[in-house]
Amino acid sequence: MKHPEERILALQAGGDLGFWTAFRVRLHVRGCEECRGRLAEFSKVRRALAGWDEVTVPEWERLAAEMKANVRLGLEAGECVAHPELILQEPPLSAAHTLLAYASVLLLVAAGVWLQRPGPDYGTEAQVLAATPSGIEWKQGGQTLGLLHDAARAGEVTVSVGAQGAMDARYVDSHTGYVTIHHVVSVQ
Repeated sequence: MKHPEERILALQAGGDLGFWTAFRVRLHVRGCEECRGRLAEFSKVRRALAGWDEVTVPEWERLAAEMKANVRLGLEAGECVAHPELILQEPPLSAAHTLLAYASVLLLVAAGVWLQRPGPDYGTEAQVLAATPSGIEWKQGGQTLGLLHDAARAGEVTVSVGAQGAMDARYVDSHTGYVTIHHVVSVQ
């Protein structure tokens, strides 16, 4: 005769089994002294625990969250040690990988040298920031940089000059209706 598992007997003691399973367990317990003793022990423990205060809902929620976190942690740890041979092996470094690493380092050095090269010498000529009919121009060393605006022909541009060498040009773009502001600062 096959005895029911302990968990089934514990559920029977609490009245938590389905109808047919509970019926089969009752039939078995009538004829089995060993299972009847276990069922009596589970019933005794259940009666002893019945006097305790119920655990509050927030306590259950905290316990459930802690149990879920522990299960997740266990699963993650299991994945880490599931294949230790994969963790300990280092991939072989081929000649192509080595060549690619050297080429990358060489490219970085070349880019650093190129970025640090001296720029054009503008001499000691002064910088000139001027408003022209077509926009704002910045001149230095024979070179000119200009910000052109479309509204210059209509005379709708407002130009203002600051004491520290800044210049602003404001106008309403005739095509979009947006206000456009050019702010240029002369750096000495």
